[in-house]
Amino acid sequence: MKKIAGKTLVAFGVMGLVALGAGSASATTYTGSLTSGAGITGTGAWADNLTLSWTVDDTTNPGFWTYTYEFQDNDPTQPKNLSHLIIEVSASFTASDIQADTPDVSGDSPKTFDSSDPSNPSIPGPIYGLKWNADDGTDFTATLVTARAPVWGDFYAKDGKTDQVDNAAWNTGFLDADPLDAPANGSLDDHLLVPDTYTTPVPEPGTLLLLGTGLASAGAWSRTRWFGRRKSA
Repeated sequence: MKKIAGKTLVAFGVMGLVALGAGSASATTYTGSLTSGAGITGTGAWADNLTLSWTVDDTTNPGFWTYTYEFQDNDPTQPKNLSHLIIEVSASFTASDIQADTPDVSGDSPKTFDSSDPSNPSIPGPIYGLKWNADDGTDFTATLVTARAPVWGDFYAKDGKTDQVDNAAWNTGFLDADPLDAPANGSLDDHLLVPDTYTTPVPEPGTLLLLGTGLASAGAWSRTRWFGRRKSA
């Protein structure tokens, strides 16, 4: 796991939460999910029984946003193993925006993933995103810590083949324009919450002594949306 200023994210404990109270925005947590037939489109054995759920908060690691995604194959008889999961990010997102990730994000991302790579069968279109390799588990959880705040975006997931048919899945709104609405609980137009180009409020100078993170002094929200990140259909 990557570290912040030499201290693991676990070091942001109760003391950090208390110190942040007077100098930052109120605590925020968003949760939501997509399921087969209600936001997820899939092929092969992944035509049904899938769930992708997420939790996004600015409290687990104060001064940052923590994104947790859980992908599940709920087939009661023969669940399929996930090979990899791709979550969309803004076109300006770089590896330096990753403060921590569990498991580690694939070393070749963020980048654009599309159908030119045979490891992404049936992907509806290009997606600029982060890729997690899943080590072939039927249930998979990925966590990302970043200063990038949530907006609505897309995902793609892949397994192998069943009866010579690719097992792949994506959000049903993949080819639609990403909604510009504010983040909220639940899903919106078959999209999920993903990291974008916002910056988050950070602790005031007095708080820095308690957190020991070396973060800059407090700043207001800056909502500069990267309108050029939309992938082509």
